[in-house]
Amino acid sequence: MTCVAIGHRENTSEFGTTVHYDCPNINIQAVSFDDNAIEFVHRAVPYNLAVPGSAFRARDRYISGNPSALLARGYGLYRRAGDDFYIVFLSGTFDDHDVLSGRFKNGDLQISIDQLEPGRGDCSV
Repeated sequence: MTCVAIGHRENTSEFGTTVHYDCPNINIQAVSFDDNAIEFVHRAVPYNLAVPGSAFRARDRYISGNPSALLARGYGLYRRAGDDFYIVFLSGTFDDHDVLSGRFKNGDLQISIDQLEPGRGDCSV
């Protein structure tokens, strides 16, 4: 038997519903780039309940010549202290980062993620 936490109520402040952020393209190479999206307070299947403390990451990797993106999806837990946050995903879910850290900005309308090339711009609602 395996037990897994899907959420918690330990954040300094919590969203009342799912909040979705789209991020700028990163890892731009001659033949590929990544497109990321982050959600806080993911909705649990099958009951569509908002789960406090939960997070979700979607990464689509586009490679020239491939008609379909390479998809990676993962659920995690996040902690927020003031405007700072970190998200922990199950080890090996993504081939780049199992932990993301960053900051909420502009009244929670934007986030900056340290590991996803923040110099390219913030992720926005």
